[in-house]
Amino acid sequence: MRLLALMLAMIMTVQVSAYTPHECGGNRITASGAECQEGITCALNGVPLGSVVEWNGQRFTVHDRCGIDGVLDIFMESHDKAIQFGRHHNQTIKVHVP
Repeated sequence: MRLLALMLAMIMTVQVSAYTPHECGGNRITASGAECQEGITCALNGVPLGSVVEWNGQRFTVHDRCGIDGVLDIFMESHDKAIQFGRHHNQTIKVHVP
């Protein structure tokens, strides 16, 4: 028997920003129950938790939800780093839905 795993890929246009434990009241536990990890964790509404997002040559896993639709929020440890990262408008992302 052969198993074939299919994964749906979607292209979306979003704003990309960053969030930190500072915005979450120090809480590091995501909506999926996983702990936030810089370079891995992101928040995005409208797709299943566990989806993989590709943006700007990087891959992130959707473990959290965002307060605003149409925004990809990337987790960062440093509040200063997140402020410096800023907000990127009209960004194309590819989302792989499990």
